[in-house]
Amino acid sequence: MSITYFLHILNNPLLKQICILLETLLAEELRLA
Repeated sequence: MSITYFLHILNNPLLKQICILLETLLAEELRLA
């Protein structure tokens, strides 16, 4: 996978929202554990 393609994916607002959501859920899990 090329860097340009990767950056293009990161620029996707929807994907960014999903990543933030996943990070939040992960943080919650770690905090509760």
